[in-house]
Amino acid sequence: MRTLIVGLTLIAVAGCATAPRGTDITGETWTLVEMYGEPVAAGDTNRPVTLTLDADGNASGYSGCNQFGGPYTLTGDALTFGAIAMTRMACDRGMDVESRYADVFERTRTWVVQDGMLHLIGADGLLARFRRN
Repeated sequence: MRTLIVGLTLIAVAGCATAPRGTDITGETWTLVEMYGEPVAAGDTNRPVTLTLDADGNASGYSGCNQFGGPYTLTGDALTFGAIAMTRMACDRGMDVESRYADVFERTRTWVVQDGMLHLIGADGLLARFRRN
């Protein structure tokens, strides 16, 4: 049943949204609000989890405990991330969010902006949603 729901979510997100072409997702900081269908609350981490995609193909941000950075490739509606490096601090909050967030980078294959929210989508459906800062 979960597979069906995830698949229907992907169809709903992709079907209702405007085509991403012409929407520039680079040069802005996006704040994570949902991951794997669950909200990411402010108290889950020390500060908001973010993602910035610069025009030169570099992704960076805060992952829940550590800073991260690495390459990405954006071609039309296809989006993939290369090897993402993170600092290695230990935190009392945010480590579980950070490990799931790292998985989002490995699984992302496409994206769409719907209602001002950036959606990262993998083969199994919606991975994460971000609001524009």
